[in-house]
Amino acid sequence: MSSVIYKHKLVKGSNKVDLPQGAEILSIGFQGQDLVLWYKFDEILGSPKETRYLNVIFTGEFFDEADPEERKFIGTAQNGDMGAGIVVHVFEEKYN
Repeated sequence: MSSVIYKHKLVKGSNKVDLPQGAEILSIGFQGQDLVLWYKFDEILGSPKETRYLNVIFTGEFFDEADPEERKFIGTAQNGDMGAGIVVHVFEEKYN
């Protein structure tokens, strides 16, 4: 079976992202001025989608602390090209 890597643009705050079921989140980072998420999945035509919830938080920004079992840290990304330098932290939230 062949795997494919794709990307999805993220914005500040809450992101509701529809990814192929079973997609593995690989990393986050800046591409130009866009914050993007890279993910991998096994290419199957017509793969069902699942909704994943990602929260983008800037350094120094207040946020509600969730139960550690309800929030998974995905990564930190820095972009020095956006003026003073932007640092963001991305968490995946579990909503049932």
